[in-house]
Amino acid sequence: MRPKLQNIVLVCPDNDAESRLILLIAYRLCMCVIRSGQGLGATLERERGDIHALIDMTMKAEVWIVEIPGPEIEKSLQLHGRIVRIIDHHTYGKLDRSRDPDGNLLPSSLEQFLTMTEVTYDQLETWGFDPVVVHGVSIMDARFVQGLREEGYTHEQICRVLDFREACARSGFPDFDKAQAAARGSWQSRHTVGEYTVVRAGVDVPIRGAVSTITIYEDCDTRPFILEEFDAKEIFVQNVDPSVVERLQSAFPEGFTFGTGRCWGVNNKRSGTTYTLDEILGVLS
Repeated sequence: MRPKLQNIVLVCPDNDAESRLILLIAYRLCMCVIRSGQGLGATLERERGDIHALIDMTMKAEVWIVEIPGPEIEKSLQLHGRIVRIIDHHTYGKLDRSRDPDGNLLPSSLEQFLTMTEVTYDQLETWGFDPVVVHGVSIMDARFVQGLREEGYTHEQICRVLDFREACARSGFPDFDKAQAAARGSWQSRHTVGEYTVVRAGVDVPIRGAVSTITIYEDCDTRPFILEEFDAKEIFVQNVDPSVVERLQSAFPEGFTFGTGRCWGVNNKRSGTTYTLDEILGVLS
């Protein structure tokens, strides 16, 4: 039986295709929603205004928080009598939210949300959603395009998923076209270090999503690559074995993981670190 959603408040960002779908489905379910305007890397502490007070004013007994970590605020909510459920599948420094209590890697946040609300793909279709796209976004958020291939997605279906992701990115990112152009230029200037394709960008817009899409069209999205953004303020290592991610996380504990444990990144500006591409390559070698 579907949980009593009227007793729940959902706190969710709107910064990618996965979170957009969670919000759209939540609105269709008439859930109480607090939509965060933060981008990637959101935390409860950085939420504008007093998020605790906003949650309190909803008078809901239970709060579901999607990919906005904040252990201190979460603990405070619990101490004030609320049930707090975390919907996540990432790690943030030493905070690991990628596994269930038994140590198994969690599915994407969208898949968790659908399970928790007991919404089926047949229901989504009756509401006007494209189940192929919804399921595809869920898979891709955790396992990227290779996950879609493993699940039997055709090229046409993959393109439908990519089109939706691009539409979400364009609608929520004023510099979308600038980022696309910068990604193409950085990709053309890429070089290889060992088994890694290295892409470096000094522009003031994020290009990781655009570069990842380029690798799909270049048919190399399963190969390891490193992206250095914002003059080394952010560095990402993608498409590697989980053991490599564990090694990186051990060497650089302020980093975070994503992509079901196959991708790692660090935001030097946010974490107050100065890790360099050469240091990361040293750990990878």
